[in-house]
Amino acid sequence: MQKEESSDAIRDLDKSIERDPRNLEAHIRRAHLYYEKGDYDRAIEDWTKVVELSPEIGGTYMRRGTAYDARGDHDLAIQDHNKAVGLMPNFAPGYYNRANSHAMHHSYDEAIRDYSKAIALKPESAEAYNGRGHVYYGIEDYSSAIADWSKAIKLTPETGGAYMNRGNAYLKRGEYDLALRDYNTAIELWPDCASTYHNRAVAHYHKAAYDDAWADVQTCRKLRHEVNPDFLELLKSASGRSA
Repeated sequence: MQKEESSDAIRDLDKSIERDPRNLEAHIRRAHLYYEKGDYDRAIEDWTKVVELSPEIGGTYMRRGTAYDARGDHDLAIQDHNKAVGLMPNFAPGYYNRANSHAMHHSYDEAIRDYSKAIALKPESAEAYNGRGHVYYGIEDYSSAIADWSKAIKLTPETGGAYMNRGNAYLKRGEYDLALRDYNTAIELWPDCASTYHNRAVAHYHKAAYDDAWADVQTCRKLRHEVNPDFLELLKSASGRSA
């Protein structure tokens, strides 16, 4: 929705709520619009009103929890996600969103458990595999991360991010040919993602393909992405070039 359309819609919903402060649907719709605008405080206010009006709707707690997460209030987010899961114990997105919150809170065991539950309930959830892959990567379990991102790629092969992520894990394991293959695919699917060029440059460096590494460095700069200065010094020294 365009910014002007969103503002018009919010004004219309304001009028509906003025006429009937207990208009549940209007509060829900306005909360979504505020969330999309990044106005998390007002989204939380509306979802809180929905909770007051209808406290047994689990999805409201889940959505308010995501807004708390976006605002950085992870403890409040976890409370809401717990309530959502309690009300909807077989709803995969509830566990997925709580897993995201745990991951942001660096509670990695809990995050893995919730991502796994989301996957058990919804095996076709590429986003849950992707999320769990990030956690495995963060705890340096690269084999498990690769397995999860491979599954995400199988489910959504047109998504460049999963290829980039898996490439990063291969890079960490020193499997540079596999990393380059994934970075190449990621760039085909997502040609404006500067960090992929940066990481591909690192893979080229390890393969002593210095010209290719410099080409990717130049692309990073064109995309206004900062090149890691330590890597840049290594590349300069190895290639005998300054730029």
